[in-house]
Amino acid sequence: MQPPTKLIVLDRDGVLNVDSDAFIKSPQEWRPIPGSLEAVARLNQAGYRVVVATNQSGVARGLLTMATLNAIHQKMHESAQLVGAHFDAVFFCPHASTDHCDCRKPKAGMLHALATRFEVRLKGVPNVGDSLRDLQAGFVAGCKPHLVLTGKGEKTRDAGGLPPGTMIHENLAAMVDLLLKNDVAVAAAATCRCGMPPPASVAARRSGTIAHYFYSGVPMSRFILFLRSLLFVLLMTVATVIWAIACFMFAPLPYNKRYYWTSRWNMFVIWTAKVICGIRYQIKGAENLPDAPVILLSKHQSAWETIFYLYYMPRPLVYVFKKELTYIPFFGWGIALLRMIPIDRKKGKDAFAQVVAQGRRRLADGQWIIMFPEGTRIAVGETGRYKGGGARLAVETNTPVVPIAVNAGECWPKNSFIKKPGMITVSIGQPISPEGLDAVGMMLKVEEWIEAEMRVISPTVYVVKPK
Repeated sequence: MQPPTKLIVLDRDGVLNVDSDAFIKSPQEWRPIPGSLEAVARLNQAGYRVVVATNQSGVARGLLTMATLNAIHQKMHESAQLVGAHFDAVFFCPHASTDHCDCRKPKAGMLHALATRFEVRLKGVPNVGDSLRDLQAGFVAGCKPHLVLTGKGEKTRDAGGLPPGTMIHENLAAMVDLLLKNDVAVAAAATCRCGMPPPASVAARRSGTIAHYFYSGVPMSRFILFLRSLLFVLLMTVATVIWAIACFMFAPLPYNKRYYWTSRWNMFVIWTAKVICGIRYQIKGAENLPDAPVILLSKHQSAWETIFYLYYMPRPLVYVFKKELTYIPFFGWGIALLRMIPIDRKKGKDAFAQVVAQGRRRLADGQWIIMFPEGTRIAVGETGRYKGGGARLAVETNTPVVPIAVNAGECWPKNSFIKKPGMITVSIGQPISPEGLDAVGMMLKVEEWIEAEMRVISPTVYVVKPK
């Protein structure tokens, strides 16, 4: 039976392009298997979303850089475009087997991330590969396994041990031929016995004219998303008023206790977003947070991370922000009690001198300073201009920087009332020492790590687009 969402997952090497035991290490080495891209074009024409999910441990092994991998994928996009085809997304795992990550096949982490991104269930979705680990990953995630005999396919078939129900095809073109024939048969069977087409609501769902999301396996219309978002905003507003009043009661308490009780508002908001809106989160690299003074420099897409960091981090945080925020009723009153560093941007150099002076004191008191080097929330998939204030502070105070990549904008978008269900990834990098670096060199290291990591945690958003 045709799956409820027209989605297909393809491995890359050995399915789309000629494989190599020495890895595909450059765009010149990427050569499409005859007929494979034309098969993708037929899938596109039939309404399928075509997603690539591929292990690329050559990055971890040092055989190619992330920039080279992006260039390879750009060639793949351009080659597909020449035959009227396109890929909706490319997911990849850059890790080696020794990294013990969850995204490397045969583990199903990459497939689960794909399902979260496209807000679909994977049960019955075709998963095409030429190796056993491709099929195992898809089978664990609930996909229908399809083995092609190109690439390593013949060796995989001869070795046996295939997942139950695996279908075997000569190549991707043959697999697509059979899939589309079955789709035609299913559509014909769905036609009413009287010869009338299926009900309009069914036809609309098939054609994609009704937007649906999935939350805990249940289809969710945009109207339901609106209602959930409305309920969430109402609860957050009520909680903000109550907590702001409570903050004045906390004011006489010692700083650590005052910080703890104030941050319970943040915990409540994150919990409410999870329960009502389906916004979950996962942490990568929590072990990189040291038990020492640091400056956190984070990607900034959403209000979510500003709320989350305050209660999650093991030490009290000091935000550097424009002083106008303290004028916001209730919210501003609460943060004014937490030893933050409000600045007047109109004062220029004097404002930064204030940040350095107060920052030294806060770091000496055992607090961590957090800044968003892009300065404001940046739209998903884009890179803002990284400003050097955080790096300058790190160099002048001789304090390590911990870079953080986060993709919260995919669930809690900038300037959007609608909150979407999904999984937010917070990836914490290793501390970067300021020794031997000036502010420019420090910020370059921070920006390089954050932007490279964004392409790991959000591969579909940052995939290189065809020209």
